[in-house]
Amino acid sequence: MKYPDAPGPLLARFTNMWQTYKMAKGNFHHDNIKMHDEYGKIVRTGPDSYSINDLAAAKIIYGHGTRFTKSDWYRVWDVPFDIHDVNLFAQQNIEQHATARRRYANLYAMSTLVGYEPHVNDCIQVLCTELADCCKTGENLDMGRWFQYYAFDVIGSITFSRPFGFMKSKTDVHGLIAALGNTLEVFQLVGMFPAIIPIHTWLMSAMSKSSNKLLVFANTCINEAKKNLLHGIDDESEILKQVQTPPDFCSKLLAMADNPDSKIRGGLAPDQLVIGSCLANIFAGSDTTSITLTATLFEILARPEVLVKLRAELDEASTHGQLSDPPTFQETQRLAYLQATLKEALRIHPATGLPLWRQVPSGGVTLCGTYFPPGTNVGVNSWVAHQNQEIWGSDAHTFRPERWIDAPEEKLREMNAFFMPFGLGSRTCIGKNISLLEISKVIPHLIRKFDLSLENHTLPARCAWFVKPHNCMVSIRMRGQ
Repeated sequence: MKYPDAPGPLLARFTNMWQTYKMAKGNFHHDNIKMHDEYGKIVRTGPDSYSINDLAAAKIIYGHGTRFTKSDWYRVWDVPFDIHDVNLFAQQNIEQHATARRRYANLYAMSTLVGYEPHVNDCIQVLCTELADCCKTGENLDMGRWFQYYAFDVIGSITFSRPFGFMKSKTDVHGLIAALGNTLEVFQLVGMFPAIIPIHTWLMSAMSKSSNKLLVFANTCINEAKKNLLHGIDDESEILKQVQTPPDFCSKLLAMADNPDSKIRGGLAPDQLVIGSCLANIFAGSDTTSITLTATLFEILARPEVLVKLRAELDEASTHGQLSDPPTFQETQRLAYLQATLKEALRIHPATGLPLWRQVPSGGVTLCGTYFPPGTNVGVNSWVAHQNQEIWGSDAHTFRPERWIDAPEEKLREMNAFFMPFGLGSRTCIGKNISLLEISKVIPHLIRKFDLSLENHTLPARCAWFVKPHNCMVSIRMRGQ
């Protein structure tokens, strides 16, 4: 098959090793931007792979009703241990994905997640208590680390009605953060060579389940949740009445999975459904949220004018009794400058740093005036899209929340169309609302309670699928002291 002769690095014409090497170096999110600056809207990154930087092309590739499927790179993320049928992220078949997504849609709807808000409030209280103790010692803090502890504990509370204990222990509980990081580093590279993915999956499946920390941890939590849920009842058909108050994700899943008539089952065994879904929460819901929180706080503190405006908005809302302690999600949605700040942080530092690869369907497609035959891998990287000056202007590289407030309606529509921190179209991250719930509540609460100052004025980050910032060191004291 003849692939288009688009510009790009010479080695990329012949092998995936060039992109694999760049990914292993951990800076692909920035490398990809530089490539488009040099070569234009279409860049060849492999023999059959092309990175695209164009809004019209993105609508074709990711729009609702598209026949573009996820590329074979995603197969590496198909979780083994007989629970792959619930992995929405790795599902390549469009129809099967749509069926599975409908299965879970209500569990992730914002109307449902607001019911989890008490769990988030409890974790915010723990975070603030721990940070207040740090104020007494005068020690500098790595807020990236603390946000990861917070995000893990929130996921634990929402999923199992109990935090995992990261914040109180101030440690990487069971080595889960390290295990997740190692998984991302390896999987992203193995995915570049689809021929070896079955071998990789077989090796993982052949491993003792006891050696997989994430799986063991999730299994332990689920077994405890089921034991608590069944306590005091003789008939499992009564399990639905025992769902936690406030509800948690696992309790709802157990109740639905144990109901033979439940639409959520979809032919899956109850254990398959629950372990797969809860593991997905832990795997995908911790790093992505902590990344956004770290980037958001850094950008606010790095720009005093942003901090002043945000504090003024928060203080005014508090004065008029429009902001609870901690804020409710509904209250935060009325704060225009806060929402613009959060959105701008998601634009400047989206969580994923690789193109969202898709395979061209039968019949081929023409993008940016170039024809791509069926089976070609094409994709848009959110880091590239969010730096596109045609969309964001000559200051695309600048953190400026006002762009979301001042933009004319037509321009705002265009910006939203190329705003993809959670993906685009029908494959938008199903856990998006969980992340937004956590972020919208904790950032304003910290800004109200504490005075924080950056110790470092750069925020280094490493890309291993997720673009994880590190060394976000701050000094902290209680506000007004």
